[in-house]
Amino acid sequence: MERDYTVFLHFIGPDGKMVAQHDSQPASATYPTSAWPPGETIVDRHTLKLPSHLAAGKYIIAAGLYDLDTQERVGGPDHAAVFPLTVSECR
Repeated sequence: MERDYTVFLHFIGPDGKMVAQHDSQPASATYPTSAWPPGETIVDRHTLKLPSHLAAGKYIIAAGLYDLDTQERVGGPDHAAVFPLTVSECR
């Protein structure tokens, strides 16, 4: 990649509003995307801090990359990997 991108995770509630998010440079800012060689698999762990009382319902985790300077997402404005999940009980 020619630029250094930022990773985003968005935890989106049933109403479409963001409940939690985490944005950071890959690998705790130790391995910028401009240094990634083609074909390498990158493992990058992120933690989302969720509210202590999360209502039951259908949520989405959206993940992707964006340019910190321009705020443009890789792949376009709505591009993200989306992972649906259901919260039945939160303790």
